[in-house]
Amino acid sequence: MNTTLKHRALLATCAAVAATVGIAILVAPVAFHATNGIEFAATPSALSDVRAPGGALVALAGLMLAGVFSPMLAATSTAVAAAVLLSYGVARLFAMAV
Repeated sequence: MNTTLKHRALLATCAAVAATVGIAILVAPVAFHATNGIEFAATPSALSDVRAPGGALVALAGLMLAGVFSPMLAATSTAVAAAVLLSYGVARLFAMAV
């Protein structure tokens, strides 16, 4: 897949956002969720469950970033970025509906 500078910049931006959110969830899950008014008991089990999506986001951000540097991974990286961003959007819409 031939990637343009604009395409690579968009993938890099998506990767940066996903990595930033993922790292914030991994490093400071209580503070991260407190910004949305979510409070929970900081037990090891709860922290593990809350940190898991952060790890997934960091891993997916790495795959998005790989598409910036490898034209062979650009299509896969674009699909991953679209899936991650759309899943958050659809989940928010679902949450507002129920």
